[in-house]
Amino acid sequence: MDEDKGYGGNVGNRFSLDPHTGELKSRPLDRESLTRYWLLVMAQDRGSPAPLRASCNISVLVEDQNDNDPVFAQPRYSASVAEDAPPGTAVLTVHATDADLGPNARLVYSLANESDWMFQELYHEPPQVGLPSSFTEIKYWYNLSQPQHKLRDVFLRLSGGNRRYSVCVPNNPTRIGAPLTLSQPNPLVRKGVTPGGLRHRTRCSRPLDHERQSSYSFQVVAMDGGRYDARSQRVPVQVMVTDVNDNKPVFTKFPFTARVPAYTQPGHTLVRVTAEDADEGTNSEVVFSLVNEPLGGKFRINPNTGAISAASSLTPESGRLFRLQVLARDKGNPPQSSTGLVEVRVGEGLEGATQLRFQNNSYHVDILENSPPGTEVIQVSAVRTDGRRQRISYSLGSDNEDSIFDVDPGSGMIQVRDSRGLDYEQSRELRLAVVAETEGPLFGYCEVVVHLQDYNDNPPHFTQPQYSAAVWEGNNKGTFVMQLCDLQVFLLIDIINTNVSENCKMLTAKIFSYSLSSLLMKIGLYWFCSDNPINKCSFLQVTATDADETSNSRVLYHIVDGNHDNAFVIEPPFSGLVKTNIVLDREIRDTYKLTVIATDEGVPQLTGTSTLRISIVDVNDNPPTFPPHSVISVSEGHVCLSP
Repeated sequence: MDEDKGYGGNVGNRFSLDPHTGELKSRPLDRESLTRYWLLVMAQDRGSPAPLRASCNISVLVEDQNDNDPVFAQPRYSASVAEDAPPGTAVLTVHATDADLGPNARLVYSLANESDWMFQELYHEPPQVGLPSSFTEIKYWYNLSQPQHKLRDVFLRLSGGNRRYSVCVPNNPTRIGAPLTLSQPNPLVRKGVTPGGLRHRTRCSRPLDHERQSSYSFQVVAMDGGRYDARSQRVPVQVMVTDVNDNKPVFTKFPFTARVPAYTQPGHTLVRVTAEDADEGTNSEVVFSLVNEPLGGKFRINPNTGAISAASSLTPESGRLFRLQVLARDKGNPPQSSTGLVEVRVGEGLEGATQLRFQNNSYHVDILENSPPGTEVIQVSAVRTDGRRQRISYSLGSDNEDSIFDVDPGSGMIQVRDSRGLDYEQSRELRLAVVAETEGPLFGYCEVVVHLQDYNDNPPHFTQPQYSAAVWEGNNKGTFVMQLCDLQVFLLIDIINTNVSENCKMLTAKIFSYSLSSLLMKIGLYWFCSDNPINKCSFLQVTATDADETSNSRVLYHIVDGNHDNAFVIEPPFSGLVKTNIVLDREIRDTYKLTVIATDEGVPQLTGTSTLRISIVDVNDNPPTFPPHSVISVSEGHVCLSP
């Protein structure tokens, strides 16, 4: 600010005055350098003998143009997040500023590339500029004019909890818009905006699994609110998932077997057991120990290598079969463990000795994931190789620590015991070791592989309790404005606030029921759309995905009621993208109430119903008109108007 006047106020000789016409002109100005100029203009005639003069003060206020890109506080961001961090966990905060003013400095943040499906934006400060004070989180803000933008990388690392998480990735993630909105959206991510200067927080929107993907890279976009020449900037983000101890050690065989001579010396390795752990670091380091060791210390095991050796002479034990239970425990906190089996036969066996064998070494069977307790899975049977009929007892060996299955000891029929462990979305295949035992003793082993079949048990589900969005008047056809992302169940929502300002139209919706049992639910959404007669607009996309697969997760959308004059369409039908189909005119119809249904193709078929209320916002498309011409006679001297 330059407080001088007269010639001192023409800083940098930015202004020039035509001495004859009095026309004042300026060179290019920069509001960020100087916002106001004070000029003193003098006028002088050519009178004689003494010319006369007069002066006036001119104040020139420089208006802002959107000529500055947003600038991130850092060129690169890095953060770590634990694998067992629940959805909604804050990961990091990015910050950008814009040197412009007003709407040109209002920033929009968004995830910009293919990894945005795993993360979402959270704004931990209430919006203050041009937004209703009742909004605590703005989930969507779309500027429909082309913005200025920058990108910055964010690096996040995932780390491995003591439960297993599954990450459901959409089959066909689609790109929903250019940088002015959001590029490559995903049902796992929620987008949002915040006014310039406020901080932007990224958080997880789904559980992470270090074993499936250990890092994610995406970009966050900061976008100002310039209407015609909006600017934005991007910052890269990389998320690294650190490991937590959520996997048990798994023995590579069941059982391990060894046949050793009776004269084997103490300390000689008889057999080595091995187990694998899918975690990393100390979480994957396994130590071994013997459980219920027979004969008071006849064998010992190296806790680090898993090598089993004789602790004393085995000569007196010639001809015996030892069955050793081995515990494998990792070094995580808390630790995970599993139990394996080792058979050690001492001395030479008789040629052609009787054995106990199953009809198959391996069995495969398919069952539905919703099979109730008591469901019969498969019946296995074993026989003696010498043909002798003898009572055989069956039991389950390893891989059934969660007691999901049970086996009838007399018949060998395997049944579902705890159906809560049957989840196709969690694990599509379960393996069991079945043990057959008879007097002798004789033992036989087989493996049963249970393949789970998907059941349509996951209806569509919205990911957040509140949605917010903004749209400018006069938006063009095909411009994406908002996407309602969902996962597994439809939730009931209703409008809690709307705001119509000079520059944008905004709404807020909230869930008013969390009922998950009903198959037919309603969702009320209100939206504003311009009635500009020269444009059509695409204003809302409703996306429904669920954790099922194939036809169980394929969702089809239809407008079934309220679509007067066929004003709106959803195209393609599986996209959920609602578009205008005609030129809207508020003077003809100012509101539409559409009923939209989303139906999957599973059995049983699950359906959600959404009520979409569209309010057409008026634009200045009608000129003023005078009433018809008329002649009025007034007497001379009559006062027509008085103060």
